[in-house]
Amino acid sequence: MRDQAKESSFRSRMRNSKTQRREALAYQNNKNDPAWVAKRAKRSRLWAAALRSGKGAEATWRAWNLKAKYGMSIEQYDALLDKQRGLCACCKQAEINGRRLSVDHDHKCCPSRMTCGRCIRGLLCQRCNQVLGKMQDSPLLLKRAIAYLKRGH
Repeated sequence: MRDQAKESSFRSRMRNSKTQRREALAYQNNKNDPAWVAKRAKRSRLWAAALRSGKGAEATWRAWNLKAKYGMSIEQYDALLDKQRGLCACCKQAEINGRRLSVDHDHKCCPSRMTCGRCIRGLLCQRCNQVLGKMQDSPLLLKRAIAYLKRGH
């Protein structure tokens, strides 16, 4: 019973109003496109089959998210995590608060949130991932930030 409550709680978090609005807009814009409708139907069938597999919504969502955004499986993620010894590729520290390391990719290759899968650079802690994002993956901006920190005061 407790597991079912956890599952439904997770599902409700994933189905927030922003996501629903985005899906509704996508449907309105693409409902007459047969290729889009077929792709959406296939995605729905795969998602339903994954949920029926008994792995649970959270594990299913994680696997789906890794595959959709980065073209990688949980096994590939785990292999990369083992290669990095469970540490951030940038600061060499473990992630805090029990979070998973984020997948980092080269935004010059794939500027959107989705990647081709070939431009994955490594796994980063949330802090390093945000710093690189805010600095637009620019070595020049990072050098300027280092110079600023060295000046002191």
